[in-house]
Amino acid sequence: PDDAGLHLVGWLPDGVDDREVSAHLDEHDIVALPLSFYSERPLPRGGLLLGYAGVPEDEIDDEVHRMAEILTPFRT
Repeated sequence: PDDAGLHLVGWLPDGVDDREVSAHLDEHDIVALPLSFYSERPLPRGGLLLGYAGVPEDEIDDEVHRMAEILTPFRT
């Protein structure tokens, strides 16, 4: 949950490459940019920038569940 804003960070487990995860989601028509893309230095762990401003509120829950299924191979 977030009280304001248009984006959230979805932190990934240690050792999971956020660029690889982002590319995998893109193959399923989900845009979640890798947080490392915005950093000049290596991050302690990967994350995804999750934009939700353009997603109707009644679709967010279903899309989060879909993302979870798509990301099953990346679970540690």
